Amino acid sequence: MLAKRLPREHPLLEPTYAISDVPRCSKDNLSGSCVVNATREEVQECMAEVVLLCSEAVNRQAVHRRAVEAKAKDGGTAVHPAKPLSIEFIADRLDTDDPFNCLQVRTMPEGHLQGLITWTTFTEWQRHFYWDSLSTAAGLEEAAAEEGAGERKMDVDGTLAAALQNTIYEGDPEEQGVVWPRVAEIGLLGGLGCGRWLTECAIEEVCAICPAIPAIPHTLVLQLNTSLGWVSWSRLTCAE
Repeated sequence: MLAKRLPREHPLLEPTYAISDVPRCSKDNLSGSCVVNATREEVQECMAEVVLLCSEAVNRQAVHRRAVEAKAKDGGTAVHPAKPLSIEFIADRLDTDDPFNCLQVRTMPEGHLQGLITWTTFTEWQRHFYWDSLSTAAGLEEAAAEEGAGERKMDVDGTLAAALQNTIYEGDPEEQGVVWPRVAEIGLLGGLGCGRWLTECAIEEVCAICPAIPAIPHTLVLQLNTSLGWVSWSRLTCAE
């Protein structure tokens, strides 16, 4: 992103609890937790919690990954490590995403953060941006060759990328950005056992309000892999 970050008026406030002590959400329900809508200002005030949450989620995933990789030696599938969201990336999303939608999951009654998701209208900050799944630079060919890739859906014929490229978009990357009003994007996602549930909530919200694209009922994009049956595509930016 080439967005200009707004100056912070106050330093980040460290949470009064240890994020490592926050329990994992139940897989079946959110008993013991509450779900709240949060404004941009409220998330900015608890940004330190968000940073720590994302790092803790990756740490716990790493522990699980090592157990899975141990099984992979006996014929299983290796799992690629994830990376936590940087504070710079989180700050950029909080400053520039418009409109801003957010759900938080917190423990009851303590109010400790267990999960967070934000979504917005897809916006690009590069002038020469386009959707393309067929270019070798997109990396889908290498991804398709990876072990276990057969379980993933990929835009191997470029149909999805072409449909996205043909949707309406407008704006100036030097000002408000190039906005794709019929495409939504998940900006931030972190959860201790509730990431999938939060993503499904965001999908429901987007499907309820996002205009349909010809040949694509609704489109929501994000920059990570999920287990929700999404199609892998790629976007590219060309230098002038």
